Amino acid sequence: MFLLAALLVLGCSAREPLPEKGKVIFSFALECGEFTKAVDENLIGDLNLYLFNSGGDVIFWNYLSGGGEASADIWGGESCSVYVVANAGKPLMVKDAGELENLSVAVPGEAESILMSGKLESVVLEDGDRVTVPLTRAMSKIVLKADYGGLDSDVSIEVKSISLKNVPLKVRLFGTSAFGQAELFSSGESVYNPSLDDMRNGVAFYQYENMQGTLLPGNTDQQKKVWPVESNWAKVCSYVEMEATYASDTWEGDILYRFYLGSDMVANYDVERNKQYVITVSFKGDGGADENSWRVDNSGLEDVVPPEIAFGKSEVPMYDLQVETLPFSKLDARGGKVSVESSDPSVLQVLEWNDECVKVKALAPGDATVVASVKGVSASCSVKVEKLRLVPRSASITLFNHFYDDIEYDIYPPHAADLGIKLTASAASLVTGLGGVANRLMPQYGGETPFPVSEKIRISIDGREDVYEEVTVNVYPMISVAQEIIMNANMGNSVQEKSLELKTHPRAEVEFEWLPSDGQTIYGTPPPSVSCNRENITINVPTDANGRYRLCVSVTGDDGYGAAAGAAADPVAVAGVSAPQDAVAYCDLVVYETVYLVGISKSMNREKIDVSPDIWRYENEVVAKWLAHPQSLLFPEGEVGITTPFLYKGELFTDNHTQLYENYEFTFYNGERYDYSLGEDSFVYNGAAPQSYYEYFFLQPVNSPYIDGSLPHKKPFYYVCSRNFAGGFTKSGMPNWKSVFEYIYPPKE
Repeated sequence: MFLLAALLVLGCSAREPLPEKGKVIFSFALECGEFTKAVDENLIGDLNLYLFNSGGDVIFWNYLSGGGEASADIWGGESCSVYVVANAGKPLMVKDAGELENLSVAVPGEAESILMSGKLESVVLEDGDRVTVPLTRAMSKIVLKADYGGLDSDVSIEVKSISLKNVPLKVRLFGTSAFGQAELFSSGESVYNPSLDDMRNGVAFYQYENMQGTLLPGNTDQQKKVWPVESNWAKVCSYVEMEATYASDTWEGDILYRFYLGSDMVANYDVERNKQYVITVSFKGDGGADENSWRVDNSGLEDVVPPEIAFGKSEVPMYDLQVETLPFSKLDARGGKVSVESSDPSVLQVLEWNDECVKVKALAPGDATVVASVKGVSASCSVKVEKLRLVPRSASITLFNHFYDDIEYDIYPPHAADLGIKLTASAASLVTGLGGVANRLMPQYGGETPFPVSEKIRISIDGREDVYEEVTVNVYPMISVAQEIIMNANMGNSVQEKSLELKTHPRAEVEFEWLPSDGQTIYGTPPPSVSCNRENITINVPTDANGRYRLCVSVTGDDGYGAAAGAAADPVAVAGVSAPQDAVAYCDLVVYETVYLVGISKSMNREKIDVSPDIWRYENEVVAKWLAHPQSLLFPEGEVGITTPFLYKGELFTDNHTQLYENYEFTFYNGERYDYSLGEDSFVYNGAAPQSYYEYFFLQPVNSPYIDGSLPHKKPFYYVCSRNFAGGFTKSGMPNWKSVFEYIYPPKE
């Protein structure tokens, strides 16, 4: 029982022959035990204070909002009764004490305090008296707890709601409150989804007093403390209704528990005011699921169907530190609790699971099995964990400045191939992730950089900085070519080609342009017989492209840097346009026309030994020579070649020779590379004349370190030349080799 007290301080005067009312001062104080609620159970929010004389008539009444003091003028020394009603929320006017004794009231459910009442009867009040009026709460407190310790291991009960039923709608302020009309009762407070801790610690409810008495004297069976639904007692006796979800290996579904309140659980139905009832529901065995009565309504239970559980895959590959979800292809726990474990937690850790999947994390290479179980039924998934590796396809790559390339790589195991990567460059001039492509790399060095440049770049798996490799990056200028190419035109009367040694990105669009003459060493644009492409410089025949020509090659980078960009930080002149230094390159082409000479001693004899075609036999000395190299001004330096096999001293020669001795036969072979006939009108190459002219000239041999003693002194030679000398040399004006060469290759003015 819990009591509240209101303290009245009275001041009055004794009744005198000439009566005069005295002043009585009332103050109130609460004295109460623990009776906790969401509202303040001890709060006095308002008061109705009554004083009745011995005849029950009202001699004083006042309504006070809040606590504090109140005063009243009364006659001192008179016997009276003091009545107090607290927290009614409004003034309660009555005509006499009898009406107040029988008054029933209801306080709105949202009230912040609890209805209380108290009285002192036959009290003689004197001036300055201090009177304590005990207050009693008009409500009862029910604390409901649950003990699940006695349940079978396969049984679980989860409370969904708890409600009070048949709660009085009002209460008598004084005296016992027990109504018999069903319409004066209704459902009371409800609590939804209490936690296990709530159920263990207790859930509190409040209701007005309902004293229905001991209705089943002599009963000792809790299951018999029930009433037929048609009975009036079933409509006025207060009870608790608890809805729960039930699960076991046998049944599952919704279950309803009910029990009547009272001073005991077998016979009494009293719910007394200002009293706290602590009720513990002890669940044992199957939780009463087999009772099937008003107390335990199991109509919502169904027989359990065995659970079903299966993983979507029986085997899953993973790599270390990978987090993966293993989906269930089927999971019907049938109310059971699913448990999941790894056969080797050092290899594979189970993070969490739900009705759809299991989340796991691979910790180290190895094999592990994930086992999910519910109610004795299990499913498994084998996981093979491999070490995550990143392997570049090449330990080094070649890049060209301002052109991008993608670093190729492989990620193992194969199922990790879609992981993102990140490039980390050792130099700021290496731009990574160009265009949102993670493995794309572009060098952007200034044109003055001394190429080639060698740098290191780290390629790692995004989010896994511990998995990386380093690749050597060799950066070359945007474009480069051979600085000088020397070519002999008309060599063997055949097309000549030499590599331009052009190096640039395969994607680059190369521009070719011949620089104009500088009036000194550069001749300007060569004749059309000279052409070039990315691979070679080609000289067709016949040509007279003697001279030095300067070829300019230029490119524009993928980032717009280069020749097409115009002026830049390090410009050089490119055919009148400014461009960065490494965006252009120059090649000097040096071309020397090759002249074929056949020299025959003036004292030679010849004999035609065959016709169609002609084959000649020569006696005395014969010299066959290509005159080509610009630094060979004295015979026999330079490129010397016998371009057809010949017989000499009965032996077949194919190597280069510059001199043969007299009195031996020399035969040009028909069907070989050259056929010759000498005369006024013909100089034949493979059946067609390479030039429409030829010319004879005489050359006076001179002694030199190369030929001293090899030829008779001052024996003139007779030459047939593939080049027109325009009558420059005659018998009477025999030149030396230097004169011949300078005539063919005149010095630049």
